Amino acid sequence: MPELESFEKSVKLMTLWVKEIGPKELDPQERWWTFPRQGPIMGFFGVRPLMLIGDQASTDPWPETHPSRVLLYGTLIKLGVPDAHLTDVIKKRGQGSESCKRLPADFPLHLDLLRREIDIIQPSRIVALGACAEQLLLEYLPEVGKDVRRVWHFAYGTRPGRAEGFEAQLRAAIL
Repeated sequence: MPELESFEKSVKLMTLWVKEIGPKELDPQERWWTFPRQGPIMGFFGVRPLMLIGDQASTDPWPETHPSRVLLYGTLIKLGVPDAHLTDVIKKRGQGSESCKRLPADFPLHLDLLRREIDIIQPSRIVALGACAEQLLLEYLPEVGKDVRRVWHFAYGTRPGRAEGFEAQLRAAIL
């Protein structure tokens, strides 16, 4: 019963979010961050056994009109996977590529949360959004290595002339 399985995954994700990741009364730089829902895109609450994992969200605002968000979410809709699970290895925002240079002191907690997400989603495919995300996944979660496919990070895909390449890479990675 796929609907029951999806419902159970949704409940588990919501519980994880409320208890561990959800908004805390903290300084904005210390808040946990998850990919938001938007239209048919489920973001963090996606339950398809397909995970797209970035290294860490940047500190930039990410409104619905942000070019990176438009590209990522638009591509997921085009490819028919709006219910993919979107997440990051590190759940707190940081400066661009900061996680490639230095891991946060509470990194083991972030790994624990990601492992629990993986346990809930049971992905048949994991797409690493960029080289940094791939490196973190392969080094710290080697048990998922066989399921990982790397694509450009969507921020790189917003550079002139790269949107089609991002879409083609993502299409190939999820098939």
